Amino acid sequence: MISTDGAIYDERGQRASAAPLQPGSVLRPLAGALHPNAVAWPTPGSAAEELQRQATGSPNEQRLVHGGLLRTVKSAEGWRDLTFRLTEPLVHGDGRFSQVWRAAAGVSGQVCRHVVVKFIADALWRPKEDLGPLDWWYSLEDRIKSENHAYSALRPLQGRDVPHCYGSFSFDMPWGEPAVGFVLEDLLQVAEPVENRCKRDAAQLQGIHDWHRLAGPSLRQLQRIFALNVTSTHTDAARNIFVVHNTPTSNPKLVFAGFGRTAPLDKAQRKHEAKYPGHSVAGMDDHWLAGSWARLMGDRTLYYEWKGWARTEEPDLFIEDKPILDSESSGSSDASDGSEE
Repeated sequence: MISTDGAIYDERGQRASAAPLQPGSVLRPLAGALHPNAVAWPTPGSAAEELQRQATGSPNEQRLVHGGLLRTVKSAEGWRDLTFRLTEPLVHGDGRFSQVWRAAAGVSGQVCRHVVVKFIADALWRPKEDLGPLDWWYSLEDRIKSENHAYSALRPLQGRDVPHCYGSFSFDMPWGEPAVGFVLEDLLQVAEPVENRCKRDAAQLQGIHDWHRLAGPSLRQLQRIFALNVTSTHTDAARNIFVVHNTPTSNPKLVFAGFGRTAPLDKAQRKHEAKYPGHSVAGMDDHWLAGSWARLMGDRTLYYEWKGWARTEEPDLFIEDKPILDSESSGSSDASDGSEE
């Protein structure tokens, strides 16, 4: 069978392609949350939340988490009461590393919150021979570990710089196999893709100073993520950068999503050296993010002018210009709950 992108699948892939996820599908977890340490613990308005903000250095306000859904996820048997009705595909189809859907989350039959569910289903991946050497890509297990590590380490930034995570669960797919799905905050309810903002406010983005007001915060945000030992963020995909609604382009609040290829620094360095012997991974996160801005600016001359100016104005703006963090560092800790009902 040849898929829509030209990939040839084995029998397993054919079954998956013939029985895809669809709007209206209702999925239920097969068991409790797989990695509870990745689940959000925001404390909006509390003294602990203020300490959290100071520790991370994030200027972004804490977005509220849904208390009922969070408590259900955290309770021992709460998963039995959870349902997720798929409403709209965001990333889907053959040849994708993940199937990403908007969904209505329900507790005991009552819809409580719209979320995004990111399913990692390797039956729909391109054949391995099309993916390159194993050291260049991430296996199914690697991608699940990457997402779990990222949301666990980035707990202090959940609801600020990255989405809230309501946990990861096993689900039965329509083609008869289980797959892991990450239940995340629906960013489209609170933000818009940065590409949309750039197109709409093109008149405000005429020179390097205008672009720096938008791009500069993203590089500082990337440093906060890197400092919590989440590297290889692959922000070369601008679709993973969002601008919070009602924040001006001249002073934006940004959110990063998409952590399926991230890794702790030591692991990222090993994979990077397998592809680029003798090179450090430290500057790659800068490189990927800067690549997004180059494409968004649409003018290579403007891009290089901005990058040179930014490096002069803010010498510590780029990760590659700073000392590499200790790879043993971790971003996980605990705090009390605070939530939106």
